[in-house]
Amino acid sequence: MLVPAICPKCGGSLEVDDSQEAAVCKYCSTPFIAEKAINNYINQHNTYINNATIVNKDTADRMFTKAVDLTRIAKYQQAYDAFVEMSLEYPGDWRSWFGVSLLRMHIKKTPVLEIDPKLLNVFPPYILKMLNEPNAPLEYPKIKRLENELKQAGWRKENTIQEWHKAENDLASIIRGKGLFEKLMFASFGGAGICFIIMLLSIFVFKNNDLRVGLFLLSFVLIIILAISGMTTLAKIVSDNKTVIRMKESIKSYEDVTNNNTKFYDGLLQTYNDLKTKMDQKLAKVGVNNVEDYYYYVLMLNPMSVK
Repeated sequence: MLVPAICPKCGGSLEVDDSQEAAVCKYCSTPFIAEKAINNYINQHNTYINNATIVNKDTADRMFTKAVDLTRIAKYQQAYDAFVEMSLEYPGDWRSWFGVSLLRMHIKKTPVLEIDPKLLNVFPPYILKMLNEPNAPLEYPKIKRLENELKQAGWRKENTIQEWHKAENDLASIIRGKGLFEKLMFASFGGAGICFIIMLLSIFVFKNNDLRVGLFLLSFVLIIILAISGMTTLAKIVSDNKTVIRMKESIKSYEDVTNNNTKFYDGLLQTYNDLKTKMDQKLAKVGVNNVEDYYYYVLMLNPMSVK
């Protein structure tokens, strides 16, 4: 397993395999004992400026948490003061100096990290890598916003598609129903016509008065019933025709909105992928192994969102 170490000869920062007994410095080419180099790193990073040591890590953690919380609610000056207080109380805790540097950058509205060179030996190696490329996470806040926008845009797109399909199904149902009413209308008016013919026949053909009167009255009643049924179905058909026209216009509108939402979503997705690729390339350039720490200390503090 590779662990951080410091060359006993030149003091260069290294990573060595703790399972090996010896290694060679990549800077001065001097062979060294791995355990000694690892102990050098441990001793240096447990030693604070002017040989000060942490006497209460729990208190340092609380001070750091307070400063981070102030940063998250955009009280940058108070957060800066909290980090300064922490750096005075625990001058060897690299988190305090990192926070001071980042917040100074934010307050001064400059993207340049200003760090006293004599403090660089306080920072762990992977933090130093971050400082070499301070703009690496600049896309992260945009990416997080785009993720939320993509969720909303995706929901709008899917919701519109569902409404579009529902309108198409409703239209198909109305068209099927309209076809049945058209058949019923033709049957009603056709039946009324047949009854009218029977009524005429009852007047001119049948000689029996009782039969003539019975057929006439029955035909007359059926004509009225069938005519009312035909007129009702006709009114329904006319209403359905208007509904079909409105629904077709609505479906066309749903189609246009869905196409626009899809284009907007695809554009957001392309922007998101481009930014994500750009940030990943920067992160790869920085070569930070502990990405969670990188996000936590650089992004969660978020002083790089300088406008």
